[in-house]
Amino acid sequence: MTLNPQDILGFVKQLPTFEGAPGTLQKFIVSVEEVIMLIRGTDQTPYGQLLLRILRNKVIGKADEVLNMLDTKLEWDSIRDNLKRMYSCKKSEPILISEIQNQPVFPSGNCSMKLPD
Repeated sequence: MTLNPQDILGFVKQLPTFEGAPGTLQKFIVSVEEVIMLIRGTDQTPYGQLLLRILRNKVIGKADEVLNMLDTKLEWDSIRDNLKRMYSCKKSEPILISEIQNQPVFPSGNCSMKLPD
């Protein structure tokens, strides 16, 4: 099955946006990479650059500001790497599980904590 440029553009328009929520980063990356696989080899053509610009515009809000501050190139590898560097969880799964298990449990109805002075 061969996809024409209009089909690929349709897929790109359906992609979710990414605003910087770490919990949505992996889904965003996987979705974009499915489309990237369709245009590999054309990313340096005017058509490929147009699609990359549209993909880049799917990064909005604070995440867009961060990519701009990092002077991210209009290349998917650069975009992905900077998003991962800034928004992926840096802790391993065992560490996260340990932190969750060691959280203090408040008795029902008593959710106040004394903050340090």
